Amino acid sequence: MRKTATKYYSFCMLLLFTLFAQVAIAQMATIKGTVKNAKENLEGASIVVEGKGIGTHSNTIGAFSIQVKPGTYTLVVSYVGHQKKNVVVTVIDKQVLTVDIELIKIEDLQKVTVVGTRTTILRSNTQTVAPIDVISAKELQLTGQVEPTQMINFLAPSFNSSRQTIADGTDHIDPATLRGLGPDQVLVLVNGRRRHNTALVNVNGTIGRGSVGTDLNAIPVSSIEKIEILRDGAASQYGSDAIGGVINIVLKKDVKRTNVNVHLGQQYAGDGLMKSINANHAMRLGKKGYLDLFTDLRFREGTNRVGEYTGTVYTSNVALDNQLIKERGFSRSGNLLLGNSQANNIGLGANFGFPISSKLNFTGNVLTNYRKGDAAGFYRYPKQTSQVILELYPDGFLPHILTTVRDRSYMFAIDGDYKGWKWDLGNSYGLNSIGFDINNTNNASQFAMGKNAQTSFYAGQLYFRQNTLNFNTSKDFGKSLNLKSFNVGLGAEARWEKYKINPGEESSYRNYDPASGKASGAQVFPGFQPSNQVDKDRAVGAGYIDIESDINNQFMFNAAARYERYSDFGGNFAGKLAARYKISDALTFRGTISNGFRAPSLHQRLFSSVATLFQTISGQLVPTQNLTARNESALAKAFGIPKLGAEKSVQFSVGVTSKPFKNNPFSITVDAYQITIKDRIVLTGTFTKASSPVISNLLAAFPDVNSASFFTNAIQTKTQGIDVVASTGAVKTGKGILEATLAINLNRTEVNDVKVSAVLAADPNLANGTLFNRLEKGRFEWAQPRNKVTLGATYRVAKWTLAGRVTNFGRIKTFDAVNPILDENFAPKVVTDLSISYRPIYWMNITMGANNIADVYPDKVNNFGNTSDNRLLYSRAATQFGFNGGYWFTNLAFDLTNIKSSPKPKPAPPAPVMQPKKPEPPKDSDGDGVPDKVDACPTIAGSAKLNGCPDKDGDGIEDKDDKCPTVAGSKEFGGCPDSDGDGIEDAKDKCPNYFGLAKYQGCPAPDTDKDGLNDEYDKCPTVPGIIANDGCPEDKKAVTQKKVDVSAKNILFETGSTILQKSSYSSLDLIANELKEDQTLSLVIEGHTDNVGAEKSNQKLSERRATTVKNYLTKKGVKEKRITVMGYGSTQPIADNNTAEGRAQNRRVILKLQ
Repeated sequence: MRKTATKYYSFCMLLLFTLFAQVAIAQMATIKGTVKNAKENLEGASIVVEGKGIGTHSNTIGAFSIQVKPGTYTLVVSYVGHQKKNVVVTVIDKQVLTVDIELIKIEDLQKVTVVGTRTTILRSNTQTVAPIDVISAKELQLTGQVEPTQMINFLAPSFNSSRQTIADGTDHIDPATLRGLGPDQVLVLVNGRRRHNTALVNVNGTIGRGSVGTDLNAIPVSSIEKIEILRDGAASQYGSDAIGGVINIVLKKDVKRTNVNVHLGQQYAGDGLMKSINANHAMRLGKKGYLDLFTDLRFREGTNRVGEYTGTVYTSNVALDNQLIKERGFSRSGNLLLGNSQANNIGLGANFGFPISSKLNFTGNVLTNYRKGDAAGFYRYPKQTSQVILELYPDGFLPHILTTVRDRSYMFAIDGDYKGWKWDLGNSYGLNSIGFDINNTNNASQFAMGKNAQTSFYAGQLYFRQNTLNFNTSKDFGKSLNLKSFNVGLGAEARWEKYKINPGEESSYRNYDPASGKASGAQVFPGFQPSNQVDKDRAVGAGYIDIESDINNQFMFNAAARYERYSDFGGNFAGKLAARYKISDALTFRGTISNGFRAPSLHQRLFSSVATLFQTISGQLVPTQNLTARNESALAKAFGIPKLGAEKSVQFSVGVTSKPFKNNPFSITVDAYQITIKDRIVLTGTFTKASSPVISNLLAAFPDVNSASFFTNAIQTKTQGIDVVASTGAVKTGKGILEATLAINLNRTEVNDVKVSAVLAADPNLANGTLFNRLEKGRFEWAQPRNKVTLGATYRVAKWTLAGRVTNFGRIKTFDAVNPILDENFAPKVVTDLSISYRPIYWMNITMGANNIADVYPDKVNNFGNTSDNRLLYSRAATQFGFNGGYWFTNLAFDLTNIKSSPKPKPAPPAPVMQPKKPEPPKDSDGDGVPDKVDACPTIAGSAKLNGCPDKDGDGIEDKDDKCPTVAGSKEFGGCPDSDGDGIEDAKDKCPNYFGLAKYQGCPAPDTDKDGLNDEYDKCPTVPGIIANDGCPEDKKAVTQKKVDVSAKNILFETGSTILQKSSYSSLDLIANELKEDQTLSLVIEGHTDNVGAEKSNQKLSERRATTVKNYLTKKGVKEKRITVMGYGSTQPIADNNTAEGRAQNRRVILKLQ
């Protein structure tokens, strides 16, 4: 992949420099100069030759250069937040004309916004009716991050995103949220047009579980001009997904620019090396068009903060296990990868536009991304015999999930003006696919193949495609209505979406021997099955109206309405009212009220998968199949899970903005908000047969399913918060320019209501238990920081720039599904970033810095029960900012736009230099570098570490004290070796190259039966056996008992009856076959009940149920004399009879072989 990246880069740079050279050699006049304001030179100012389609931007020191033919021209010079200026110049052939241009700054236009409005009037972030953050490309670069999600995370107060770990595909696509809501409640636009979602639905235990987001990291950083974040509901303006807000990414559109940025960084811990190079090149397209090309290459190594494993590896016998670990050299370290996944990323893109006529323009962009990721699951230890093929992996294995993410988007549009109506017609097409390959693993049900079993599997692919066609038009009727402005926007949209699941290869999911009790499918990620395969699409139609008016200089209002209809579930209406009242620059009030909606994604409607869960039975992990059922499946209907509908919201915000000082850019905005969302879609917990008699009865009709989970509209939430943003703007301070920003977000989400189907209502514990338990409730309410405070500042003086940022991440919590003792509480943390930049020459900028400079980590997990035997030192369920510690980086930025070479000066002849007389070296007779006066052995060459005395074997022991002077050894044995490290020196060790025991004169304990367990621990030293059974052959009866135990879990009776449910027959048939195959076995059937009802009745019921099982087996050919029946009623409970789950466990039939 790196070779491919190198080829892409080489090609792009060759193209860029070729074009540059062609321009440089042209024989024309040159206009050059500097653009500045009263305080500083301006980087990125636009200089356009009026009417000629020629232009450029000022470089990092404000300098520019344009080549033109001889003549008279008007230069149009502009810069954000400054008044535009026209300069008339005249040049003759080959003349170089220098023009310095000073622009006048307009303080209230510091940050002009486009998102959230259909009007053509440009407004600052203090003039809009809703709160908006505007982040420039320069601000993104100063963060020291290289991925867009991480850049925004440290700049926008209400935006949260952190990398996930041990979460399958979510390891490679970071969930991003606004105001503590879900990833699918944030709409992403590129150049104001809807961008497609990813193919991934988050089904693991991470932020946004059950949701679908947008992959912001698929957009090349080099393509971004600025990012606008609308922190307000906008479903009435942009449609579904905009409940939490809108992120609009504006791409660069220059006519002359060449930038290259190189980044190298690494974690303090020595891992996580990040190498990145991105570039953009802009040129004229035709006479008046523009073409911007982008490339973004990122190579990220993984990180690991796992603890040392403290559990057993080979057997539950601790003493034996420790001996085996020592003998086999097994390392307890690094048994897991807890941290960032490895990811290599290639991004390419183009943004372009040109006029078709004087009133018609064509624009477009193309973005493509390829990402290869490598993450790991949980280690499979050799003691887990149902999951590990020991012949293949005698020491277990760490399975890896390799993902291939492909992302492409194409946008084309035409726009024009017809009798004052500005209009545009555009089409956006995007697709995302994620392929899964599983490596270093096995399908345990292939155990019969031994060492020849498969170790790599193709597990399938997820695919999502979206095509959006829209038409927008607007006109300002302000003059005709005698108003400052009255803009009317109208539009229509048609969207087509397709979602696919492609199955993996058969061996990735198949169970080759169901009777063996071995787990089926590729360990860590069983492949998608043909039953999961789907290829469905839907159509969406929408229309909107948007009115915005400045009634006068003080009052402005906005009203919008939108209707959308989906082919798969119906329609929804959204409306919005917003207003702003400006008393003065020092005090402006604003507020909005709106309702919104979010349609269920195709992913949530159509996703299904079968995974293997493990339950402990008789001390063994036994595999059971869990189904994430499709929403409209027969199973979902049986559970009373309704067809997914839209999430609906009502929200309002009130705010105040202020620019309190004249001739000073300081500004502050404060906005409070409340968002109430009904029918939020969640992925339920796991419903198992043993959890409730209601569930047992529902699953009886589906004998192949032991447990299930579903997507459903289940909860109502209320989110309240306050955003505060204060900015000094650019202020002259000392000899330099200071800019500082304080951003605060206070946010709280509460789950107010949990819905449950009428079918599940028969057991009230299901509503707040399995359907939406404590763990899931906590994920919504506490998994993201409830407050985030960021103070950032930059100080520029001469060629130096100092940037610093302090971010306080608020408290987070995690909750156990059942046991409050296992809840975790993580204290607030402060992270400090610092960098310093130097510009040695105008076209180069060198930055060195560190993110999290103090190497701060979140709190470690407090409860050992949550650490997976000490491996998970940090929580993977929730994290404030990751747990990788400090990160240093170096960044080189090159602005090659106007670079020119200058002739090299002739070197002056060197002046004569008098060479000082060298001092005489001290006497060293043996030439070993140790002067005689300090050499303990002055006539024999030796080592400085030993005061000049020799050590021939280099073991740190002088030859005169070394019993074995020619062979490296240890001080313990007087310099003689112990090659195998068993504590017995080689001279006395009969097996000097093998770790052994003193009782065997240094040789390993023998393994007489060659079964891998030495005679010291082998209870059957002359008969081959298995380690898990202390070296003895696995007891045939014990093997059969395990199979009987598995089958017995599925023996179910009608409620209060002795009648067997039909789903029990297949399990009883398997038991009967086992008994008929081994006539030496007899069977004891025990019947047990819960404590509901009279004890005497319970005893009789338990005995009759046991008798029913006996009668069934005898009919299947098992002799009656081999079966004994016993009824115990409720006298031997195994769980708490005060809970529904406990009573369900106590209602059981136990089959014991004799």
